[in-house]
Amino acid sequence: MSPQEFQSATLAELESVTDIHASRWSRYFNSKIAMTERTMARAADCLGMDKVQLLQAINERRRRTRELLAARLEERTIA
Repeated sequence: MSPQEFQSATLAELESVTDIHASRWSRYFNSKIAMTERTMARAADCLGMDKVQLLQAINERRRRTRELLAARLEERTIA
């Protein structure tokens, strides 16, 4: 999976590829929990990335998630 494909992958798809539960992926993306180095190595291997690529992809997805949540909050405030 390329870093670009990772950005658009659903939590279910990530679970299927990595065998890491979707709810854990959600927590990683929302910075609720940190991924251990062992888990990161395993996930990177399953995804065909190195650990640095995976960390960059996770950080980019976190950034996009924060932007999306901020936009939704702004829409609710305006409405």
